Amino acid sequence: LEPLSAGSVLILAKSGEELDFPSLVRLIVEQQITIMHFVPSALRMFLDQPEVKKCRSLKHVICSGEILPEEVRQQFFVCLDTNLHVYYAATEAPAATILDLHRDNREQPLAFPSGTTTKVHVLTPLYEQVPVSLHGEAYIEAKGKIRGYLGKPALTAEKFVPDPLSTTPDSRLYKTGDLACYLEDGSIKILGRHD
Repeated sequence: LEPLSAGSVLILAKSGEELDFPSLVRLIVEQQITIMHFVPSALRMFLDQPEVKKCRSLKHVICSGEILPEEVRQQFFVCLDTNLHVYYAATEAPAATILDLHRDNREQPLAFPSGTTTKVHVLTPLYEQVPVSLHGEAYIEAKGKIRGYLGKPALTAEKFVPDPLSTTPDSRLYKTGDLACYLEDGSIKILGRHD
């Protein structure tokens, strides 16, 4: 979400306040903040605050940067009556896909539709698609995104590999380092880091 381009007010926490969770709760309540963005580990600490239920102005909470543990999702819906959006991406391939969670789909697996906004594949070390339930590495389509690292051709060759599933010449995938698997419905569950 780009609040400024949409005409919204952007409220910045004071330096250091982003780690002071009681202050963040007060800021949300006082300023009636409607959208927040956390990494899941910070969201867990935010939800542990005794006053967090007072943050009734929140309409959307966005999580990215880490895997969202199931217990944090469940705690979120106990504490807050709002929407939770999980972004799966990488700096090298931003905004790959989004998982929208709400109270009514609490039982939905924490898995992403493969290719909601950008293609995400689960591949073997030989760049073959893995069968359902078997583990592989997540690769994100690099089309229209970053194509490599400036002045680092060896790292670029290691991380930006030819897309074996594309018929488009020079199509590339970004090798994320995330372990993943396909579920029966074709969605992708991120399992953790390969490294």
